[in-house]
Amino acid sequence: MVYFARNIHLEQPRGLYYNKSINRKGLIRQLAFYDKVDEYKANDLPIPPEYLGKNVFRYELRFLKHLLNQFNLPVLKAETLYDEKFYERLIVYWYNEYSKIRKQRNMNPVNFSKTKSVIGLKSQALLYFINSFGGETEFLKYIEMAQKRKEINKTEAYKLRVSVKEACKSEILTCESNVITELDEKISSIVYPYMNATNVQIEY
Repeated sequence: MVYFARNIHLEQPRGLYYNKSINRKGLIRQLAFYDKVDEYKANDLPIPPEYLGKNVFRYELRFLKHLLNQFNLPVLKAETLYDEKFYERLIVYWYNEYSKIRKQRNMNPVNFSKTKSVIGLKSQALLYFINSFGGETEFLKYIEMAQKRKEINKTEAYKLRVSVKEACKSEILTCESNVITELDEKISSIVYPYMNATNVQIEY
C-alpha cells in the first residue's frame, strides 16, 4: 500500500466539517478523514505540543492495490517513493479525489421573494424534510435501504436520488458552507505550488 496524507489545522470544531471519522473504500483506493488529536488519545500517545487545543483534520488517500497500473509505472521501488516527480503526482491525485466529494451546502431560510411558485415551495419543503433526516448523505442512505427492502424499485430510487441531489445543490435554496469553503481553500493551498510542476492534470 502507498498513501499520501496531510494534517490540516481547522478554525472550528470537527463536527462542523464532518460528523465522524470517515472511510470511503473502493476496490483500489481508500479515502480516510479523521481527527488526528483523537487518534493520539485513542492510542494513548502523547499529543504533540503544536496540536494541543487545536482542531487537526487528517485526510489520507490510500492506494491499496494495482499500484503499477494506477501510477502507470513499469516497476515501483522503495526509492520511487522519494522521487520528487512521484511525490508531486501523489499530491495531485490526493487533491483530485477530494475534489470529487459532494460537499453538503447550507439551507437558506424560507424566502418567498425567491420561492414564489408551488414547485419552488415544494423544493423548499423537500429540503427541510431531507434535513430532518440528517442531511443529503443520510437521506440518500434511507433511499438505498428502502430499495433493498423492495419498498421502491430501481427506477423509483434513481428518480428520488436525482430529486434530492437537485434540491440540495440549488443556488436559490442553499448556499456554500463557510467551513467547507475554508477546508477547500486549505486543501487547494497544499496542491497549488505543484500545479505546473507535474504532467498530472488537476480535475475540477
